[in-house]
Formats: sequence, structure tokens, C-alpha cells
Amino acid sequence: MEENDNLLLQVSYQQKAEEKRCSRCKKVKPVSDFYRHKQWRDGFHVYCRSCVLAHQKEKREQKLLLNPLTFRWKRDLVRHDYFAQIDKPIKAYVLGVLAADGNVLDRYDRITLELSIKDANLLEIIRDELVPGGAITMRTRRGYTYQVLAFVSHPMVKDLNALGVTPAKSRTILWPENLPPCFAREFILGYFDGDGFITHHKRSNGLYPYIGFTSGSFDLLVRIADIIEQQTGIRPRGPWKKQNSRAYTMRSAGKDALAIDEWLHASGLGLKRKYLVK
Repeated sequence: MEENDNLLLQVSYQQKAEEKRCSRCKKVKPVSDFYRHKQWRDGFHVYCRSCVLAHQKEKREQKLLLNPLTFRWKRDLVRHDYFAQIDKPIKAYVLGVLAADGNVLDRYDRITLELSIKDANLLEIIRDELVPGGAITMRTRRGYTYQVLAFVSHPMVKDLNALGVTPAKSRTILWPENLPPCFAREFILGYFDGDGFITHHKRSNGLYPYIGFTSGSFDLLVRIADIIEQQTGIRPRGPWKKQNSRAYTMRSAGKDALAIDEWLHASGLGLKRKYLVK
């Protein structure tokens, strides 16, 4: 009998160790429902996860009420359903830019786009499409100045994943199969403005132009080449593995480069500095 009592006491102590009462909602919950926090004696926050999030939300809303002109809750500015349907050329273009230069963090539902300050106008266009009125910050890295757009959106991250823009995508990204074929050119243009290039080679009779794409994904470049060939009759040369790099590149030169440039920019979108013909 005494052994049974001791066993019951041990089970009771174990259950108590695995449970905790939330100081906010007063409910007894498993400790897995609490964030770990070294500040508290038992190593867990006094509020359960749900109450922590609710408390943080209340603090943000209170701050918004106290300082409406200086503090804006960016979450309310985000067009969370922007990529739910690609039904406009500009959406395909923005998707292409994010496919090239965007960064998605699933764990935090965070989307970041960092561009050189010389492409500030492009970042403003992306901001106005995705987060109208959102803040653009600036930072310096290795002597160069960059501008950064960063925001959180679970629905947008989910839609981007479905379109192939996933975390650590640089070498695995594929053509977005859900993209309507009528917007293929605008997607390619967006990708070109992110990871494409133009250059000229001096010849005795003038400048000889080149236009090309760079990517860590061989398969994506092949698909882009297929579509360019289908719509222009011209197939870029490559892709080739870049020397001392994990990336691939493909390019066209001369009249072919000029024809691809004209096709790419027929919609009027795109970075002006990446036009072969101004």
C-alpha cells in the first residue's frame, strides 16, 4: 500500500513538472506551450505562447495609438494576397525580381529584398507593389551601400513557395509552373534585372553588344532559353559553368542580343540601366 502511494506521488510530481499555469490566462498547460526563458526560475516564460503573442500585439497597438504619425504597423500595409494569382504583367515582373534577388525565411514568414542604392527606383517599385508605404532601410556592406525592404507575411511566403521562390533557392529554383504563359516575358525580365547583365566589346566599327543571364540553377536557365527561342526564334548560347563559381551563365551577342533586348523591354518595364538600346 505504501509503495502504491509513493508511486502515485511520483506520477503527480512528474505531471506537475510537465505542466505549468499561465499567469495571464490562468490555464494549466503543458510546458511545451511555453517559451523557454532563462529569466524565470523554471526556465519557461510565465505566459503561455498564445498569451505572449497577444500581449505583444496589445503593446504594438497601444504604441500605434500613442504615436500614429511616427509608428506604423507594417503588417497592415502588406498586400498579403499579391501572389495568390498572377493576373498582371507587373506581378510577373516582381516575381522575377524576387526569384533572382529575394530572400524568403519560412521560419519567420519574412521576405527580404536588398538591392544596390543605384537601383533605388526598382526597390521603390517593388515596395509600392507589395508594401505600399512600407519603410526602406539602408546599410553599408564591404564599402557598398544597399537599400533593404523587409516585411512579414505568412500568406505571401506560402504563395511564393508555390511559385518556386523558396528559402535557399539559388541553386534549386525552377521555372514557376503556375505562372500563366502570357506573362513569361515579364517574369524573365524581372529575373534579368536581378541576375542578368549587358556589356559591350569595342571593335573597329563600333561597340559589339552582349546580353546574358546568370543563375545557380542550370535547369532554370535552360527553361528561360527555351521560352526566348519560342518567342523570338533566337536561342541564347549556354548555359555554361562560370569559372571558379557554382553559377551558370548564358548569353547572346550582336544582332541576337539587340533582338532579345527589344523583346524583353516591349512592355516598358525594367531597369533603364539594363537596356542595350536606350
